[in-house]
Amino acid sequence: MMVRRLLASATLALLAACTSPGSSPDPASASAGSDTTRSEPLASEQGAAVLTDVVRSQSSGVDSQRLVAVANATDWATLWAAHAATTGAVMPVVDFGRSMVVGVFAGMRPDGCHHIRVTGVSRASDHRLVRYHHVVPGAGVICTQALVQPVHLVAIEHSTLPTLFARDPDVAAN
Repeated sequence: MMVRRLLASATLALLAACTSPGSSPDPASASAGSDTTRSEPLASEQGAAVLTDVVRSQSSGVDSQRLVAVANATDWATLWAAHAATTGAVMPVVDFGRSMVVGVFAGMRPDGCHHIRVTGVSRASDHRLVRYHHVVPGAGVICTQALVQPVHLVAIEHSTLPTLFARDPDVAAN
């Protein structure tokens, strides 16, 4: 009985340490483990598009890798229905007259140290380029042992230009 209590206490302490805002493996977001909606722009490269988080989560009904660019409410409702199928999250409102949603679904990952991050969107005369990276476990990092489906969706200024994606090198969680 005492051993179970010690194991339960140790497990709870480990989970708290792994999911507390101060110990997030991706320092750019303290709330990476839950659905978030933010209205403030994210920092991006000088001259690049302003990014506004729509959702950033480790839980999604989309368990395969997908790169998405959504320019209308119908496609948004379809994508959100797939994403929220397991979470029941409420669909954020997006003004598609002014904005569009771009982002990355990382697919099923083996532990809580995996995250995804859209890091910037740049404009060219003939396309938009969405840059992103994966956060993966660093050497010796203790991770929660749970299947996760990282996703990061951001709103950017609406455009009819084609959207291209570029994966930057992975970042190790510390």
